[in-house]
Amino acid sequence: MTPQEFAERFQRCKGLATEEGSISGVCARFVRGVTEADFEKLSDEPGKRLSWVCSSEMLGALLGLTPAEAMVHIGFNLGWMESRCKDGTQHRLVVFADQEGKPATWENIWTLVRDHFGEACADRLQPFQAAIMALQGYDELEGGREIIRLSHLPVESKYAEPGYITLERFLALKDVTLTHARAFLDHSLGCNPLFTGTGCNVKGQPEVLVPNRPISELEGGVSIPLSITLEDIEKLRCARRPRLRRTCMLL
Repeated sequence: MTPQEFAERFQRCKGLATEEGSISGVCARFVRGVTEADFEKLSDEPGKRLSWVCSSEMLGALLGLTPAEAMVHIGFNLGWMESRCKDGTQHRLVVFADQEGKPATWENIWTLVRDHFGEACADRLQPFQAAIMALQGYDELEGGREIIRLSHLPVESKYAEPGYITLERFLALKDVTLTHARAFLDHSLGCNPLFTGTGCNVKGQPEVLVPNRPISELEGGVSIPLSITLEDIEKLRCARRPRLRRTCMLL
């Protein structure tokens, strides 16, 4: 399937639960921004060298869903989506040929770090690899909650925080700790506490990483505008609270 064929199919059947089917040959990323300049690359955050994308398998599961349902399905938080609606953020689904994606396994993470962040960075992480893979969550990691707090801040705010570990800050550290190493993977690669390292997320859905590139350079790239409203979000919130559905319908 070509990116254009998927885009047409996604737009044709959104909101319908009747059309399903296997998809192959494409991947996609939900991209957000306020201005056109924000949509020039797969990720507009400074320092982002890799981007998380939906695999063909995940895209097949999005057919028949509305844009808001699709975003929730792959893991976007309703509260975050509501905040983005209020601050004027727009969303697009960028679909392109699946050629460069790598499954998000721990083995591939170490290779991707070396390839895209450099030998010095990879060498600093190497002594902590076993400990990082053995972590069951951030509760057992000193400073784990701070890693999460910083990653949830707006872009400008988190990059202004010294504790937000970019590549430059990681390389400048005199004494690297396990917390620093795990924070770098979270802040600079997006390997958050839910990252399993198996190539699939906690729902069993494939996770794929690609180099962060200009959208104009993506083979067959198609950008689908997504309309997401506060009403859409409230409907999904009500659907998660069965006892309150009647109340929500009367609002």
